[in-house]
Amino acid sequence: TGRIDIGLEPVGNSQAVAINGNGQVVGTSERFEFVELDGTLQPFYIPHAFVWDTSNGIRELGSLGGQFTFAKAINNVGQVVGYGDLASGHERAFIWDEQEGMRELPTLNGGETRAIAVNDLGQVLVAESELGTYIWNPTNEISLVPIGGFTINNLEQIVGGTVGDPSIW
Repeated sequence: TGRIDIGLEPVGNSQAVAINGNGQVVGTSERFEFVELDGTLQPFYIPHAFVWDTSNGIRELGSLGGQFTFAKAINNVGQVVGYGDLASGHERAFIWDEQEGMRELPTLNGGETRAIAVNDLGQVLVAESELGTYIWNPTNEISLVPIGGFTINNLEQIVGGTVGDPSIW
């Protein structure tokens, strides 16, 4: 059908980063906003995660209590993962879906976390600073991954590794 304008914010940097088998698109769009810093309002371009589909158009996913969110992946069930900041300023991984909205994913060591990928089983590949990569399951079970991960498939296989040493686990 050719190129479709999905209605991103007209200012700042906007990007679509993933699409699922149903044609749902996720990404991040910056909005020009004023944020209070040291008692004065300062202008900033603030990134906000979004999901888009032909039925509902573009929708912002919400926040974890802080200023920004980034969407990184979407599965065929419509679950979106990414990361955002808490009111405290710490970065945390999230999962979002229509039923429960945006939820913060747990950390193992309290470090900064970013969700990287999600499969159709709802398993999320999460990277945590100072720790490495782990899989979060919808049952709140967590499994460490011995390689740095980039994506996870529906067979629970992870592709990752380091430069010169690619691996599948």
